[in-house]
Amino acid sequence: MIIKPKGVAVDIVGTASSIPDLGSVGATLVSLVNTQLTAVNVVLNPDGTNVYVAAGERVLLQKSPATTIIVASGDSVWATNVGFTN
Repeated sequence: MIIKPKGVAVDIVGTASSIPDLGSVGATLVSLVNTQLTAVNVVLNPDGTNVYVAAGERVLLQKSPATTIIVASGDSVWATNVGFTN
């Protein structure tokens, strides 16, 4: 898989973000990288759905541009707005 960065990576610890691109538009596809030694709970708002990301793993998450992503304080997950081809 090839991913194309569309914005800069942001650490989503304790601060909700729509993971904007360089034009400040929220992402529809996000690359999440868990840099912790344990799994982290990634919460999507406003609906409160969530996904756990295993330690050291990268996942791609599809969402609406207005949806924000947040992880608990003390955890570290880096998120980047991306596009991709297979």
